Amino acid sequence: MDRYIMDNRVLLTALGLNPKETTYTLGNRTCKSLLSPVALYNLLPEDERFDRVLALCTEEVLEKTFPLLREELPVMCEPTRVHSGVSAGDLQATLHNMLEKIPEKAELILDVTHGFRHYPFLFFTACLYLKALKDVKIKKIWYGRLDAKNPDGATPFIDLSILLEMIDWFRVVQSFRDMSNPKALADKLLAYKRDVIKPDTNIPPSTKKKYSAVSSAAKEFAELFGIGLPVEIGMASADLQRLIEELRVEGDLSAIKILLAEDLLLEIENAAERFRLPEGVEKKDLILDIGEIHRQEKLIDAYFEAGYHNNAIGLIRELIISRLMLEDEDGRNSWLDKSQREKIERCIGALMDYSKKNSADLTKDRKELAGIWSSVIDARNKLHHYGMTKDIVSDKQIGIPKWWDDLKQRLDDNSFWDCGFGGGSGRLLISALGLHPGFLYTALRNVNPELCLVIASHETVGRWDELARMASYSGDFDVKEMDAHSFDDGKTIVVNSGELLVRFDEVVCNLTGGTAAMQYAVIQLARRAERLGRNVRWIAVIDNRSIEEQNLNPYVEGEVVFLEDAGI
Repeated sequence: MDRYIMDNRVLLTALGLNPKETTYTLGNRTCKSLLSPVALYNLLPEDERFDRVLALCTEEVLEKTFPLLREELPVMCEPTRVHSGVSAGDLQATLHNMLEKIPEKAELILDVTHGFRHYPFLFFTACLYLKALKDVKIKKIWYGRLDAKNPDGATPFIDLSILLEMIDWFRVVQSFRDMSNPKALADKLLAYKRDVIKPDTNIPPSTKKKYSAVSSAAKEFAELFGIGLPVEIGMASADLQRLIEELRVEGDLSAIKILLAEDLLLEIENAAERFRLPEGVEKKDLILDIGEIHRQEKLIDAYFEAGYHNNAIGLIRELIISRLMLEDEDGRNSWLDKSQREKIERCIGALMDYSKKNSADLTKDRKELAGIWSSVIDARNKLHHYGMTKDIVSDKQIGIPKWWDDLKQRLDDNSFWDCGFGGGSGRLLISALGLHPGFLYTALRNVNPELCLVIASHETVGRWDELARMASYSGDFDVKEMDAHSFDDGKTIVVNSGELLVRFDEVVCNLTGGTAAMQYAVIQLARRAERLGRNVRWIAVIDNRSIEEQNLNPYVEGEVVFLEDAGI
């Protein structure tokens, strides 16, 4: 009795009335018996036999046939009472009775030879449930085909396991086609390789190799899809398609024993097509064009449809940056360069910030682009921070946002993809005017700005006219006076300078001269200029003369170093 408690391989079968003696065959062995489960037990190799039988029986079958089963088999036999009816209630009761008697993680063998004609459907339903939710392994499904005897009159046992296996294949291929769970296909391919495509199986080595390559490629694709890497997904799609085609065309599909193998492989191949990049392309050589934009659009749609909203929203953010770079010559040629992408990101971020208070100054397209970017950033922050805010995150961040459809309609409209605003006034120089005016003198002589924004103290504000005359500077100027040591004065200057900064295309900031508070004002003006999308550059002025010489003769041109050009 201890053996029955320990063993976990169960035969699920059904019994009928009036059993007839039949000669059953499996492989090259035969066995004569009134009941197929008895014949099956004797025909199976010893290491494949079941340890317990669960038999569906009506009241009449339980009385007349079940005792024969118990008498003939040397293993525990347990009846499950069923009704002969087929109402929803009857079917549910039968299923429930079966399922509660099959333990989790059991190994299940089915014999669908006897019983009512609807029993195989019940058995298959039970198998799907047990396999999915109870971690039960379906070993075999046997059917004694009584209507098709061998020439010698014996009834063959047919293995129908492949039909249940096909349901699993259909499920995982569908999940791959819909991209709802690409990992399910990868797991299935790898499990089938482990269980069937073994070194000792009678499958041509080249077919094993090609199948193994397909399973590895599907695994890589699924991992990249889950992470959300659009370029790598495109490369993995191309690899997967190529390897599937090699398996279909050159492999022996009959040897791997998957029904409809070619049809299933074609479904997988077609599903990967929409994301693929040209085969053999290296990431660093990938060209940004409208085709690449639309390829990523398809990937975003797939993420939304499959419920990967974090990936979808995050990729929309990057798609907008890439689409803006397509209209920028420098960006188009280096669209995967981090510094170039950050430059475009600052530009559209500046447009968004500017539009919040100055939308009347923007065109309709610029306002719409700023609004879309604001929506993307808001949704991304809420999703990528997983709702860790005091506000409730609504389902609007979970569903497909309306602005995504609006954005898709604009992808081919080149005129829409321009986040530039303001500008047109050339170069602005921002510099402090300290006790040594020679620094600003040298800056003016070398930068030649259209306007100079001067941060002067009460002590130095009166020196501007002399300095401008000595530097032969005839451009415009705007002198901001402040207490040399008041950081608050510097903040006030920054707050009131937005409209001035946005007019210029380039802002050059002088790092030399003035007090700490005055330099703080210069730094904050530079930061605000960057937030407004201006191109900001930094210079340092070098005068190697002694302080005494500088005081005696301040207007001697020194050296100007553009810090970005110097790699600083």
